[in-house]
Amino acid sequence: MKTVVVVVICLFLFFLGCNNAKTIHEINQPLLAGMEPVVIQYFDTLISDDFQCLEDLKNPMVLKWFEEQGEYANSYLFEVSGRENLIQLMEEYDKRSLSHLSKIKVTQGNSYFYLKRKSDEAISVLCYRKSLNAKEDVIFTPDDFTSDDDNSYSIYDFSPDWNGEKVAIAISSNGSDKMKIVIYDLRNECFLPHVINNCFNASNQIATWMPDNDGFLYLGYNNDAEADEITLLNTMTMYYHLGDDVSKARDIFSKKSQPSLEIMAEDFPDATLSDQSSNYLIGVASGANNFNNGYYLKTDDINSNNIVWTPLYEKDDRVVQGAFINDEFVYITVKDAPNGCIARVRLDDLHFESPEILVYEKEGEVIQDFEVTSSGIYFTTTKNGVEAKLYFLNGSEERMIKLPGKYGRIFIESKSFTDPDIWVTGTGWLTEMKRYKYDLDNNEFFCEDLNPALGISAFDDFIIEELVVESHDGEMVPLSVISKNGTKKDGLNPTLLYGYGAYGISWRPYFMPDWLTWVEKGGVLCFSHIRGGGEKGDLWHKMGQKNNKPNSWEDFIACAEYLIDNKYTSDEKLVIYGGSAGGVVIGKSMTERPDLFAAVVCEVGMLNATRFENMPGGLNHAKEFGHIADSVDCRNLISMDAFLHLKNEVKYPPFLAIVGMNDLRVSPWQTGKFVAKLQRINSDNNPTLMMVDFEEGHYFNSTKAKSREKLASIFSFAFMQTGHPEFKQKNDL
Repeated sequence: MKTVVVVVICLFLFFLGCNNAKTIHEINQPLLAGMEPVVIQYFDTLISDDFQCLEDLKNPMVLKWFEEQGEYANSYLFEVSGRENLIQLMEEYDKRSLSHLSKIKVTQGNSYFYLKRKSDEAISVLCYRKSLNAKEDVIFTPDDFTSDDDNSYSIYDFSPDWNGEKVAIAISSNGSDKMKIVIYDLRNECFLPHVINNCFNASNQIATWMPDNDGFLYLGYNNDAEADEITLLNTMTMYYHLGDDVSKARDIFSKKSQPSLEIMAEDFPDATLSDQSSNYLIGVASGANNFNNGYYLKTDDINSNNIVWTPLYEKDDRVVQGAFINDEFVYITVKDAPNGCIARVRLDDLHFESPEILVYEKEGEVIQDFEVTSSGIYFTTTKNGVEAKLYFLNGSEERMIKLPGKYGRIFIESKSFTDPDIWVTGTGWLTEMKRYKYDLDNNEFFCEDLNPALGISAFDDFIIEELVVESHDGEMVPLSVISKNGTKKDGLNPTLLYGYGAYGISWRPYFMPDWLTWVEKGGVLCFSHIRGGGEKGDLWHKMGQKNNKPNSWEDFIACAEYLIDNKYTSDEKLVIYGGSAGGVVIGKSMTERPDLFAAVVCEVGMLNATRFENMPGGLNHAKEFGHIADSVDCRNLISMDAFLHLKNEVKYPPFLAIVGMNDLRVSPWQTGKFVAKLQRINSDNNPTLMMVDFEEGHYFNSTKAKSREKLASIFSFAFMQTGHPEFKQKNDL
C-alpha cells in the first residue's frame, strides 16, 4: 500500500473549560482549536484527518480534553429532569429480589459455585454450596484482595477445579480487561500465596484445569514488554502448576513457542479441555474470526520439555465449536451448511471433508450449542435469533423436547460426557431467567433456580412483536418490538432502536428489567437483527462483512423506516443506539440519513474504521472488516468509516457518546475523534456529548450502580430529545 503522510502537524490550543457552577446554557463546550490536518494517501484516495492528535492517549493535553468532555456531558445530563426517577425505578425493580445470581457452575462432585449480588450492594461475591440444598458460603469478596495499586476490584470470572476443591478467580480493576488470577483453597479455607498478573480473556473460560487438578491453563500477555500490554500482540496460553512461583508458568501454545503452527501475532492462542475425562487439549488460534485453525495435544504431554501440537482442523473446515469424546471429535460446522450441522470424525481418520453427520442442517433454524452426556447429545437452535428450541439425539433417533415455557434464548450445561445430568436455563425479552434440571427418563423439568424470581408485575401488560422487515435488496430482516399493550400507532411514541450486526453475533432475547423502564415510561423498545450478525446463520454474517458491510446499515435504516412508515414512531421520536463494533452501523446510519433520527447514542463505538488497526488488538478486527493495506479492503473501510463521512453544513441529530478510558477493545479515541469533529460541525445547534469514565473499560459494568446510572443518562437524553414531558432541562421547567 502506498501510504504518504503529507502533513503531520497537530497544535493544541486548548480548552474553553466547563464551569459546573453555571447553568447548563452558560457552560462552554471544551474545544480544540488551531489544529492542522494529517493528510494520508491510501492508494488512490487522499484522507485528511484534523483530529489524529487525539489518538495519543499518553498526551496530558489529550487526557485533559477527554476529562473536560466528560465533565461537560455530566453537567448537561445530570440536569435532565426524570433521570433520577429512572434510577429509582431501576433500583425498585432490582430490590424485588433480595439477590441476583449469575455464572452458576456445577462440578463433577455436585458442588455449586456462583456469583451473587445482593440488591443493596454494588458488586458480586463468589459463593459455594457443597450440594444444591447445602448451606451457602461466601468464599471470596473483592474486598478480600489487597493490592499495592489501591485500585478497587471486581470479579470478572472464576473457574473451579473438577473436584470443587480449588477455584481460580479472575479479578479486574476499573473495568479493565486486564486481569489478575487468585486461587482459593476450599479444603484449607485459604488463598494460595501466588497471584498471577497480566491475564486476558478471549474465550468463555478464564482458566482450564488439567484432569489431575494440579494446575490450569490461562491466556496471558507478555510480562516484560510494555508494548505487548498495550497492543495485545503475542498473547500465549500459559500452564501454571500449583505451588510453583508464578515466574515458572510455561508458555505451551503461542506464536513464539510453536513457530511451526499458523499463529499470527494478533491471534489469541487459546487452549481448553472440554472434559476431565478427555485425553486431549484443543488449541485454537482464535480472535475476531469465527473460524480458525485447530490443534490438539495429549494431556499427558503437558509437562514435556518439547510440546508439539498436532493439526486437527483448518479454517476452511469452518468449525464453530467442538469437543473430544474419547478418540472422537464431535463438532458444529457451517461448511456447506450455513445454519450449522453436528458432525463427528475419529482421531485416526481426520477426514473433515467427509465426516459422519449426526445432525443435519435445519431449514430456518440455526444450531447454537450442544452438550454430550452419557445419555446422548442435547443441542439448541434458534429461529431468527429469537425463538429457541431444544433437541435430543440418542444414536440415530432425534426428537424435540418441549420446554417448560416459551423462551427466546436457552443455555444448556452438562457435567461430563460420562454423566447423564443436563441443565437448561431459559430467558426472553419479558421472561425472567429460570434454571431447570431435565429428567430424561420421565421427560420432566425440575426447577433448580437458586434465586427467587423478581416477580415484577409492571411488565404484565407489555407485549412482544417479532417482525420481519424488507431491506433495500429484498432480504427480510428480523425486528423485535416491545411495547405496552394498547400502544397507539400514531407516530407519537418515543422509540429506541438498537443495532449491532458484526462478528456473526446474534442479539438474542434476554431479560433486562433496567431496559424495560424505557417501555414503562411510554416508549417502544426495538432490537434489530441485521446482517453481519448470526441470527439467520453463517450466510447472514457473511452478507454483512467486509465488502458486504453496507448491508448492515442499510438493514438498520430499513428497520427505522419500517417503524416510521407503520406509525410506531416518527423521525422526531426515533432514537438509535448501539456500540462497540455496532458503532459502524450507528455512525453510518447517522451520516447516511441524519434526517431520520431524533437523536443518536453510541457506546464505546468503532467510528473510525480506517484507523482501527492502530488500537490494542486492532489487527484482530481486520479479520472481520478488512486490512487497510489491501486495496479492496481499504475502499471498504473508507466506506464504513463514519468519522470520514461527517460533512460540513449538514445538520446532524443530537449525539451522545460513552467511553471508558481503560477500554482495550475499542480505543476511546475512536469515539473522541468523531465527537470532536461533530462538535465543530454542529457548533451551537444540536448537543454533542461524550460521557467519559477514567475508571471503566469496554462498557460501564464494573458495578451495578454505574451500569444503571449510565443507562439512565442514555434514556433521559433520548427521552428529552423526543419531547417526552417528564424529561427536560431542569431550568426549563
